[in-house]
Amino acid sequence: YTKSLEKRQERAKNKGGFVNPLLFLERIARISSYTIRAVQNAIITGKPLADLMCALMARLVPG
Repeated sequence: YTKSLEKRQERAKNKGGFVNPLLFLERIARISSYTIRAVQNAIITGKPLADLMCALMARLVPG
């Protein structure tokens, strides 16, 4: 991954551009669509944060 980013950065530099520096940090975890929908629904319905967190924790998959 890092080697690929370095190659992309070199090509971008040759073209006068750059690669987003955030890509060089640790990979950003993806947020599941379930989580996004749950947060949206909680905002719309005014659901308490504690209830939202309990629902999301129940869906956690052990790593």
